[in-house]
Amino acid sequence: MLVAVRYIPTPFGYFASYIILINRGSDYTLQTFNITMAQPSLRTVSVIRRGYGRRYTDLPIDELSQQRIVIDCAGGYLRPALIDLRQGDTVYWREQERYVSGQISQVRRDDQRLIAILKDVQVMPEDFFPY
Repeated sequence: MLVAVRYIPTPFGYFASYIILINRGSDYTLQTFNITMAQPSLRTVSVIRRGYGRRYTDLPIDELSQQRIVIDCAGGYLRPALIDLRQGDTVYWREQERYVSGQISQVRRDDQRLIAILKDVQVMPEDFFPY
């Protein structure tokens, strides 16, 4: 049996094409399987600090809503105390092709998680880009 695999990146993940050549006695059978594999979504935010500039670009997060940001450090080497988010930082993220911004009003840390509470969350104009 001979197997050839070809991965083709698409905007929605990867498209895999498997070509299998199977030997059945004196006959060979060629079978092709096409599979679409979804790429896991990675939610990220950018953080800008007044008087400092851009603090983080594409900081990976575990949970994002209009009210809070959660970064779960369980099972990893990163600890919440090492992530420098502060009250007053401005946070930007993309939501359905538009930027959304909010300001951090409170940051809580425990042993495994960082939770940043947001305020003044608003959808930015279509031509907005956070510099």
